[in-house]
Amino acid sequence: MRYYLWFFVTRLTTLMYLFFMLTGIDSIAQIPSTESRLDSWTGNDIHRYSFHSIIEKVLPATVGIEAQKPQTKTAKNLASDLFRNKKNDTSNSLQKLSSGAGVIISPDGYIITNTHLINGAGKIVVNLFDNRHFIAETMGLDVLSEIAVIKITAPDLEYVRLGNSDQCLVGDRVLAVGNPLNLKFTVTSGIISAIGREVDIINHNYAVESFIQTDAAINPGNSGGPLINMVGEVIGINTAIATETGVNMGFGFAVPANIVRKISGELIKYGKIDRAYLGAAFLDVNSDIALALDLAKVEGVFVDDVFLNSPAEQFGLKPLDVILSINGTRINHANQLQAKIAKEMPGEKVWIELLRNQELINIAVELGSLAGIGLIQEPAGDMPESEYYGIRVRKLTAEDRYALNIDNSKGVLISKIKQHSPADLSGLKVDDIIISVDGTSVANEKDFYQKLDSFPREVLLVAVQRSQQRFHFFLRNY
Repeated sequence: MRYYLWFFVTRLTTLMYLFFMLTGIDSIAQIPSTESRLDSWTGNDIHRYSFHSIIEKVLPATVGIEAQKPQTKTAKNLASDLFRNKKNDTSNSLQKLSSGAGVIISPDGYIITNTHLINGAGKIVVNLFDNRHFIAETMGLDVLSEIAVIKITAPDLEYVRLGNSDQCLVGDRVLAVGNPLNLKFTVTSGIISAIGREVDIINHNYAVESFIQTDAAINPGNSGGPLINMVGEVIGINTAIATETGVNMGFGFAVPANIVRKISGELIKYGKIDRAYLGAAFLDVNSDIALALDLAKVEGVFVDDVFLNSPAEQFGLKPLDVILSINGTRINHANQLQAKIAKEMPGEKVWIELLRNQELINIAVELGSLAGIGLIQEPAGDMPESEYYGIRVRKLTAEDRYALNIDNSKGVLISKIKQHSPADLSGLKVDDIIISVDGTSVANEKDFYQKLDSFPREVLLVAVQRSQQRFHFFLRNY
């Protein structure tokens, strides 16, 4: 029995060997090698997976921007001036302020970029992809959306058009173009990670933040450059990154093209923005608000407060209302509502659908003007932040006094503090009101910066008002 089993296995093995010898090798030989398969690819096969056809249209319309400002005397450079050989001094009266990117949107040279790149600039140099260089004129800038428009006069300009950012979907492929880390005309790719992001980078209660979030690599130098869809349209202007290291960590943010279109159009036509004003404070509806108001769903935007004599008050909006839609568009986030209002013009009517005591109500509100009630501050112009002390201030507005619950105090409001700067190390905070410097009252932004720049001693005494109390802080001149 054992012999027959061994004989059967031996014969079966022999037959299988003969089968593979006769058929298997020929079959394997018929499988093309990797090399032969690649050799059979055509150029069309390879470029089918390339972004080159998109980029060759966009790169010539992308520009590099270098913004410069008049150099001022600071406490830091006064000593160096004493030892400089003025006869042989060849230093430029202009110093580099910032660099970034922009995108040409018309054949007559209008360029969109970011406000923070050019605000306070005395000279703006635009570098084209074909190595031409031009001096740009500022047409206007908007501090609430971070969008600015500059213009150059030059022949044969390539340009791209703004797409419809409302059609963007999470997961769409996008390309970011700019000059990150001084690597000129760099292209990176990614997807849209989220839509309607609010990241609190624009320091103003009426800031328009409804960013497109992308994982396309965006670094310092990308600011103002275009975010491109797969048909070569600009669907956003790259503006910021979320990072703890100063470089890309996979979270970039762009102003949507539909906001850009509205803002840039007004800046080109009028040189400034007269933004629509509703006059209320809002919160996203969460589970706690839904339970407290006995809402059927966690949706909409909660009206936290209605401002006195505002359009919201005049046309019947009330605290505790829950706004569901504006002009038929569903609203679920406060920043989404703000962006929606920002697209409208003062004097226009918006239709608001809301819940009040579980009853569905529709009201029409004629929007007011932010500029008309003094809630839009003009750009700082030649008043940038103190480079040395790391502090930026602006004038107090009626809105600030309301939000901070203060009287008609004089002074300036701290709008930004640079991390690890003398201002930061002293304990000063954003929204502190600076009343005096070294015992001398502060009249306005210009007065404040002049006091900082001319201060001779090692420690600067700053008096501030915070929560209706007065505090003193000491900034060391390191």
